Amino acid sequence: MYTLFREIRHFLNRFSVSLRLSKKILVLSMVTGVVTGLGASLFNYTLDKGIEIFGRFVDVLPNPKLIFIVPAIGGIIVGLMKYYGKMSFDSPCSTDAMIDAIKEGGYVPPHIPFLQLITASITIGSGGSCGRECPTAYMGTGFGSISYDVVRFLRLHKLFRFRLTLKDRRLLGICGAAAGLGAIFRAPVGSSIFATEVLYKYGIEFTAILPALISAVISYLIFSMIFPYEPLFRMKAAWSFGFSGIAFALITGISSAVFGWIYIKIFYGVYRYFRRSKLPDWVKPAIGGLLEGLIVAFIAKEVWGMGYDVMQKAIDGGFAISFMLFLIFAKIVATSFTVATGGSGGVIAPSLFIGAMMGALLGKIFMSITHQAGSVGIYSVVGMASLYAAVGKVPIALPILLLEATRNFSLIIPLFIATSIGYLFSGPFTLYESQSPFLTKENLALDIAGENELDVLEPYKVKRIMTVDVETIREDARLSEVLEIFKNSNHVFFPVVGEGNKYVGTISLDDIRPILLEEKELDPLLVARDIANKSTPCLDPNMSLREAYEIMRAKGFERLPVVDSKKGELVGVLTYKDLLRFLERQILFLTGEGVESLSFT
Repeated sequence: MYTLFREIRHFLNRFSVSLRLSKKILVLSMVTGVVTGLGASLFNYTLDKGIEIFGRFVDVLPNPKLIFIVPAIGGIIVGLMKYYGKMSFDSPCSTDAMIDAIKEGGYVPPHIPFLQLITASITIGSGGSCGRECPTAYMGTGFGSISYDVVRFLRLHKLFRFRLTLKDRRLLGICGAAAGLGAIFRAPVGSSIFATEVLYKYGIEFTAILPALISAVISYLIFSMIFPYEPLFRMKAAWSFGFSGIAFALITGISSAVFGWIYIKIFYGVYRYFRRSKLPDWVKPAIGGLLEGLIVAFIAKEVWGMGYDVMQKAIDGGFAISFMLFLIFAKIVATSFTVATGGSGGVIAPSLFIGAMMGALLGKIFMSITHQAGSVGIYSVVGMASLYAAVGKVPIALPILLLEATRNFSLIIPLFIATSIGYLFSGPFTLYESQSPFLTKENLALDIAGENELDVLEPYKVKRIMTVDVETIREDARLSEVLEIFKNSNHVFFPVVGEGNKYVGTISLDDIRPILLEEKELDPLLVARDIANKSTPCLDPNMSLREAYEIMRAKGFERLPVVDSKKGELVGVLTYKDLLRFLERQILFLTGEGVESLSFT
């Protein structure tokens, strides 16, 4: 019977903690979803305008070969805007900037997402070989940071009665990245997993998936209300499951590791060359744009811009095998010139482009060898997922994301096989140098007991664990009496009280050490009231234990007086050791390893 009662009590108290956490997650995630959904819609609008404006400029060129000057013009504008807007040139791509921001607590200066919005529209609109997804992820992190400020400004944490901490800004950075991608990709589930997986080479921040998913769904709905839904790729063919298909997925995975390694080597070769260059940072995107423009003008016009129309043509089987192999290397070089030189774009779309060509190429070869009829598009999409999973270290997110983006769920098995193999064979090579190797407990935006382990202290009051039987010093005690008390006690800290147990201050061993040598001379002159330190922080008995913990930890106090703020009377002492012991017991209980009561009385 006792065991049953204990289990019921465990459930009810854990349910209470979960309710408080759920309320907090809902409020923060929903605000971030709304803010980022509106931000992503604004970006999509400015991007369309950027493509339209630069498209008109291309149309009036006297010679089509002069198209190479358009990315150069876009590059010089972006370089100047980034330079004077205080945007870093050190991040290889916008996703690296996103990862760095989240690693540093999720803070992004408020002007950065809007500046990123404009510069990305210019880079992509002027024909830069890059994508909109990485900038959207970084913008989303910025909008998550803004959402934190919105919650604090509107005092929503006070209204809904939850604690807002600096760590929440990091969580909202992840939610914002997921919300941005969820809107642009029209794939909220895959995007929420992507935002938690791309942070690490070998791991996923699983506790942030739920809030990221809430934000992504809300952002996706807002975006869809403004811009009509269109699948990322059109593909009606279904995958016919069989051993030959699994063999193709295995081959594609291994090929992704090979092409991905080449991609990373060329990209970072260009990046490091330009970072070592003595040229001004704002000039480098223009040079990169010029070089990319020359490839477009004289080698392969297909590498212009994001390339989704070219990918769709590959899915439809519109390219020869040799030409697709050529486009793989042309896109790698063009993207490196655009992004690695400081252009404001991303590498997700180029990675999908390279994967699409690789998958279609292998698919045509595979069908000719096996004499199977089918759609090249299926093989192309498998190549997309596999290639980017290998270079971006996202083997779970990419299959789900592309399943949502194509609405072709028959591909689930080959996608997961190919991405797993590509991820495995690619080893430590990554397109994002900012990724941390592993997930650690310190990285978690949310912990098992709440927002973090200190959350379990929030419901409890100081009076629950304070020591009531306190040894004190009278305010009129002479110096010799004070010294005698210290000699006969193991404590190094005593509250000083007056008549009616009114709190006066504290005396610690450090307070009396400077006057020990002058004890005889000062004894008739000094009393405890004169020595007492009146600046020592006091705790209120009804104060939250979490707040008390933060006060004691910030200043390194081992003991603090507990004073009734209304009556001014000393009612107890709280020790840091007792506080840590209580915290440990509650955590053990919540994780099922202890049987301590969680009564909030």
